[in-house]
Parts: sequence; C-alpha cells; structure tokens
Amino acid sequence: MDTETLVIRGKRILVTPYILPHISKMTEEEKNQLGGKDGIRKRQGFYVYRNKRLLIWGTWFRMMRQGDLSKLARVMVDIPNDLDDLWTLDIKKSHAIPPAEVRNSLQTVIDRIADKSKRTWTFRGKKETSDSVEHMWTRLKTPGNGIVYEINRDHMLVDQIVAEAPEIRGKLETLLKYIERGIPLNQLYIDLNNDEKIENDADMGEQEMFKTLEQMLSVLPSSIMRCEMLEKIEHTDPFCGYPDVIRALKAKEDGNVKP
Repeated sequence: MDTETLVIRGKRILVTPYILPHISKMTEEEKNQLGGKDGIRKRQGFYVYRNKRLLIWGTWFRMMRQGDLSKLARVMVDIPNDLDDLWTLDIKKSHAIPPAEVRNSLQTVIDRIADKSKRTWTFRGKKETSDSVEHMWTRLKTPGNGIVYEINRDHMLVDQIVAEAPEIRGKLETLLKYIERGIPLNQLYIDLNNDEKIENDADMGEQEMFKTLEQMLSVLPSSIMRCEMLEKIEHTDPFCGYPDVIRALKAKEDGNVKP
C-alpha cells in the first residue's frame, strides 16, 4: 500500500503497509518463508527499522490484538537514528516503543490496513465488487442485530427461471430458503480458520461462461432484447467478471441487428 510520511521534530518516519495474499493463494515455499501457518499469524504487525537494521517485528505495540482477520497485515516503519530518545531505544538498539505523537498516526494506519486485511481474508484474494453490481447474495441486519445472508431474489438468473416456468415459483422459493438455512456455517468457519483451500470460489473459465450466457440469451426472441440483457449482465455478479466474454457476445448481437 502507499507509503505515508510522518514528520516528527522535522524528521521523517516512513510507514509502508503491506497485505499478504490469502494463504490459499501462496505456494508451499512462500508459506515456509513466512514461517508456516503459525508464523503468518504470529508475525503480523509492525516491523521497525533503524538505518535499514530491523529492530523489532511482529507486534502491534498493544494498539490492537493479534487476530485471524489481521494476520495478513505487515507494516514497515523506518525511523531515523536522531529520534532514538523518542522511541525509547535500549542500549543494544534491539527494542523500540513508539512515542505518543507517533502512536496516534500509527493507529490510523492500523485501522486502514486491518480492514483491508480482513477483506482479503474474507474475499480470499478477490476484489470487492462495487455497490452498483447486482450481487448473487445479500447481507442483511436483523432487528436483533444479527446477520442474515440471503440469495438475491431479484437476480436475473432467478428472474429468468421464474419467467420461463412461472408455476415453479413456490418450489424455487422453498429451495432457496433451504439452501440459505443449510449453509454449514460452523464447518465453514473451521475450514477458513485452518486456511483450507476452498474451491467454491474458483473462477469459471471463459469458455464455460460463454456457453452459460449463450444459453441464457437463447430464450430471448429478438436481438434487441439480448443486447438489453447483455447491458444488464455487465453489472451483475458473477458475469461482470468476464468483460471479454460479454464484449464478444455484444459484437455477435450487433452483427445480427439489421439497420
């Protein structure tokens, strides 16, 4: 992430946050270099350097607790040697405590990178989609401050199924409710905490997506209607992740539209 410069007594302290990729995206060699699963968690935090010499690492200076959702975060802090008195450096220059005037700035950095680390852990390396995207799942808060995950009933796949066979609307609603209530949350939580490689979020190949969209478009009677659907698909999860496929299908439909 971007380097931030803190100016104390006219001297510069450089702070550079890093977010590791999700462990499921690392090779075995990369995991070993990071100390294995335990090391990845235990070595999160600040890495303080003085004149390019590493003084202390793997600590949040009691500004936050080590947790699973922040385990991907690392922050390099480069301090000059003429601020030793501020950092309470010991004689061996092997231990440092950040001064109050620096801690306030570091807290802002912590809040920002911890949130990004949490998103990386939660979304397993994928970018978060924007609010303009029609999601497959919706996250709702209940009146009792609980959280409910529901399949989006307004998603175009649901709409198309109901449009083609209106008589199954009730059965489809029942099926979706059973899917929502049957999510194995406890086991999923355990697998994620153990950094198991969960394959459900693997991307579909472009050829497979092309066939899927062609099948969806084939039920529409006119090229104009298919073009309208492609416009909507551009902002619908998971199709929006395949711009080249959508572009190819648009070009195909444009060729079918007669002036």
